Amino acid sequence: MGKMDIVGNDKKYLVIISALVQELLPFFQKFQLERTEFEKGRTVWKGSFYGVPTILFSSGVGEKLGSYTVQTVVDKYPIRFAFLLGVAGGVAPSAAVGDVIIPQEIKSLHSDVAFPLDRSLLPMDLMRQFQNEVEKFPIRNGGTLLTVDRVFGPKEKQSIHDPGVMAVDMESYAWVQIVRKRAIPFLVIRGISDHWNSAVPPPLFSRNRGHRSVTGWENVQNLLNPLSWFARFRFRKDMGYAIQNYCKVVDYLIESGYPFH
Repeated sequence: MGKMDIVGNDKKYLVIISALVQELLPFFQKFQLERTEFEKGRTVWKGSFYGVPTILFSSGVGEKLGSYTVQTVVDKYPIRFAFLLGVAGGVAPSAAVGDVIIPQEIKSLHSDVAFPLDRSLLPMDLMRQFQNEVEKFPIRNGGTLLTVDRVFGPKEKQSIHDPGVMAVDMESYAWVQIVRKRAIPFLVIRGISDHWNSAVPPPLFSRNRGHRSVTGWENVQNLLNPLSWFARFRFRKDMGYAIQNYCKVVDYLIESGYPFH
């Protein structure tokens, strides 16, 4: 599906999807958005990005919740194009914190079916202009984004034997399944929030960590450990940097008329 398939229908929305609201924070800070509850407890934000009717929403974390939310939204609203955004954990040693990745395919840890990205939708000229005019951080086109079922630490990342995997996330495969089924053109853009050999700090209070339950004493130890506070501060900073970077890229693309002109 190329650009000509997207142009010419002004009644449909550009949609921007992430797992968490905070992954869209730069857009909330820049644009005036109207909050709309489309179903009990579920919200979208509507606005105009450079004259383009736009919907933003967070799907929730994980494939199951993300799949349900995205399906509900695409059933309710007519969509012209989808940006699928968020942070991701670096797997390739070359993927540094803050790098922006646009994978060439999406895979799942639990499926043999891979979803290739439509390369005709890649705005290569605009990407080069962005790096020349706006920012110098790396934008990596290619490689595989692997959707997994939990937050991966260094050991889990090193257990991935596919050399093409650039990063891991927890939602993209489910999102792509749905938008492909509805013939909605899309672009997956992720920002690297943690390096291949760094661990994401656990939340202060949690019931589960990976596939095991967490005791109350473990939560207390986590709360009292100064190193856990430092790790949490560092991760929040790195995550914020990744979010700022991919949002700058998407903002530049939309302002430049992509993908509708």
